[in-house]
Amino acid sequence: MQVSNGPNPLLGILASTAAQPTSANPVPSAEPASKPDVHVANPVIKGQIPAKLDFQALPSQPAYEQAVKQLESRVEADLALQNTNKTQPLYLRQNYQSRLLTQPQPTGKGTVVLFHGYTAGPWQFKEAEELFFKAGYNVYVPRIPGHGFMKPNGTPTGEKMVDTWEVKTYDDFVAQVYADVSALGGPVQAIGLSGGANLALRMGERFSDLKSVTAMAPYIGPDDKLKPTDGLLHLVDRYTPIKLSYLLDMKNYNKNTWVSADNPMPHTQGTLNNAYAMFSVGSRVDKVQVPMQVFTTEGDVLAGEKPVEKLLQRSGGLQKHGWYHFEAPDKVPHAMASPMQNTEPGQAVALWQMVFDTIEHGELNTRLPK
Repeated sequence: MQVSNGPNPLLGILASTAAQPTSANPVPSAEPASKPDVHVANPVIKGQIPAKLDFQALPSQPAYEQAVKQLESRVEADLALQNTNKTQPLYLRQNYQSRLLTQPQPTGKGTVVLFHGYTAGPWQFKEAEELFFKAGYNVYVPRIPGHGFMKPNGTPTGEKMVDTWEVKTYDDFVAQVYADVSALGGPVQAIGLSGGANLALRMGERFSDLKSVTAMAPYIGPDDKLKPTDGLLHLVDRYTPIKLSYLLDMKNYNKNTWVSADNPMPHTQGTLNNAYAMFSVGSRVDKVQVPMQVFTTEGDVLAGEKPVEKLLQRSGGLQKHGWYHFEAPDKVPHAMASPMQNTEPGQAVALWQMVFDTIEHGELNTRLPK
């Protein structure tokens, strides 16, 4: 897959990183500092992922090319689902296909995996994939199971999205992605947004040789009140003939409406059951084994401060991890990864500068909520 020919605001990160030491501070408020009610942000604390000696040999060129072919087959399967010249019960919408960028030879930099948000698609990382590819990494942006389908008349449908009783599908997906990219050789680093952050966290919980996890606005709820409900729902569904989660299938999360096939920011809406299945992936993560950089934003009801704080504590605390919280004046949305959604001037670049510093230099950034 070729990189986009359009303008990419994130590519300036490569130039600034090469020219001088990086600065991870986001763009400050435009309000003059002389005013008495000026907002004063919490200080940014820098941390570092400990250097790890890794003498794992890279694969031979033939083995590398075979691993690339395996990943290309995943992308080709998505492209086949977009073929409207062939009669199919459902089609995959444009901008929903998995995306892959690979170096011509095995690279010691390894692979960056980018998990898109719940209801969204790989398009959320169009700019970021180019940033990491041009920095020398392999990049894989898989489509999350069940996302992106439409009926033959062009109406989006969430009917293939994962239900709560099928949540193992997500575990199998994470394991398959990890196996596929590990075969390319070099370290693997996972980045995710919202529901995709849940998948990245799950990967970091299961695979201790993952190099790092970056979780943007993980979809783990506003507080811990939902966690007992999730446990009860799981137990009742699994061990009794009563399927409480079926009731959640009766309520749409949001409504699917027809949009143009070439919409640059398509979404697929499922039911509350589907949304709860994705929530449960993140809420059930007990302890992430690898260095973790978390990003949250003020007022985000999907990624609350308390569950993030408790996850970090269970995983070793801020001695091992970073937690950067965007405050209200930053105006950073939950869907912070794409410059098409994170539109406040400078904030998408500031976010990806910090992410790039984590991936490239092992740098961790902490600015705690007030």
